[in-house]
Amino acid sequence: MKIALLGTGKTGSKVIELHGSEYVTGFNHSNPPTLAKLKGHDVVISFLPGPIFVDYIDLLIESGLPVVSGSTGFDWPSDIDKRLKVKKVAWITASNFSLGMNLVRGMIKVLAKAPLLFDNFDLKLHEIHHIHKKDQPSGTSLSWQQWVGQDVKITSGRDGDNPGDHKLTLVTPYEDISVRHQAKDRRIFAEGAIWTARKLLEGNTDSGLHNLADVMEKELEI
Repeated sequence: MKIALLGTGKTGSKVIELHGSEYVTGFNHSNPPTLAKLKGHDVVISFLPGPIFVDYIDLLIESGLPVVSGSTGFDWPSDIDKRLKVKKVAWITASNFSLGMNLVRGMIKVLAKAPLLFDNFDLKLHEIHHIHKKDQPSGTSLSWQQWVGQDVKITSGRDGDNPGDHKLTLVTPYEDISVRHQAKDRRIFAEGAIWTARKLLEGNTDSGLHNLADVMEKELEI
C-alpha cells in the first residue's frame, strides 16, 4: 500500500514510522502535492490542519484517490458527497482515528439513555489537548456531543504536548458516572488511519464521504 501523506508533523510522522518510509510519500509546505506527484499512490492520508486541507480538496478529487482525512477545524463543502459519488471514489473522515474511540462511542450511546432513568441529571465534558491545538472545542468533543444526542457543557484545557484526554461525566444528585478516553501516544491516530486506508482499498466502501464512526458501527455491530 503506497500512501500519499499530507502533513508530516507530530501525527503524520507516526504514519511514516509505522508503515515504513519506503511506502509513504510525505507532502508538506515545502513539498506540496500535485496531480503528477500523487500518481502511483494507492491512498491519501491527511493530518493537515483543516483550513489548509480545504485548499487541496479539488486536487484530491481530481486525483481519483481514496482519502482518509483526519483534518479538523473546517466545514466540508456542501456538495462534497455528490462530487465524490460522481467520481466514484470513497473518502473516510474522522475527528479522532483512535480505534479504541469506536468502543467509546458504544459506551456513550449507553450513557445517552440517562433520561430513561433520571429526572435530574447533567452532562459535562472536559477535554485537554496540547497547547498548539487551535480548534476549541476539539472535533472529538463535538463528536462526543453528537453521539450523546443531548446538551453537554464542554470545557477545554491546553497543556504541554498532550495528544488528547476526554472525559464525559453524567452527574446526578447522588452519583457520577464517567467515560474517559486518554491518548498516550499519537501512534494510535496513525495506526487507525492506516487501518482505515486498508479498509478503503478493500473496495467494499460505497463512493461518497463517510464518517469512520459509521463505518466502525457496522464493523463492530454497536
